[in-house]
Amino acid sequence: MVSVARFIVPIAALAAIGGCTQAPRSIEYFRAHPEEAQKVAEQCRAGTVTGEECAAAQEVAGKAARRNQLQRELGNSKRNADKGMSF
Repeated sequence: MVSVARFIVPIAALAAIGGCTQAPRSIEYFRAHPEEAQKVAEQCRAGTVTGEECAAAQEVAGKAARRNQLQRELGNSKRNADKGMSF
């Protein structure tokens, strides 16, 4: 009985540890979840998250930020044009 316990306990411990690791989320995941990408990218910049997810999250968050900036600029240009203002 003792020899069975010696075999089962280490196997169970390895299974528990192995089950806790999560595969890094991909660019595709973060594209579908842009809010999560922004959150992870901020954590990566703060140093609280490291690893493969950082590159994917930062790429998606960066593109989203550039897209939002462009939309704001285009919106401002349209509003200014509607008011008869030109630069």
